[in-house]
Amino acid sequence: MTPMEQQNVQKALSIISQIEPLLESAERSLKSARTWGFIDLVGGGLFTDIMKHSKIGKAKSSMERAQVLFEQLASTLSSIQFTDDMKMQTGGFTTFADFIFDGAIFDAIMLSKIFSSIDRVREFQRKMSDLRSFLLKLN
Repeated sequence: MTPMEQQNVQKALSIISQIEPLLESAERSLKSARTWGFIDLVGGGLFTDIMKHSKIGKAKSSMERAQVLFEQLASTLSSIQFTDDMKMQTGGFTTFADFIFDGAIFDAIMLSKIFSSIDRVREFQRKMSDLRSFLLKLN
């Protein structure tokens, strides 16, 4: 391995070390949002909606910061393409409807989106772990 390749491996490992806590934070926030979503589904109200969307907002913020790092990682390791969209699958009309038309249908839709987002975060965590292992073998 050339010194430049070695440097890129080290830089990539450093970036992964920054991404992993953001993914963990997003997962924790989404799990909390899921809990608030269940409470909302069985009879929550405005406070429950506010708490749920606050947790979703925290997860989204973590994922946006991770997205910037993913782009740096992709640039560092140009042979690796990250084709997945890191944007949260919540927002827009669904969020508006969840507050305005607070009812079981919109609560269930929101909860479904939270579950989907948790799955995606876990998928990225696995990818980062696999990439870390691969890069460590190159060292």
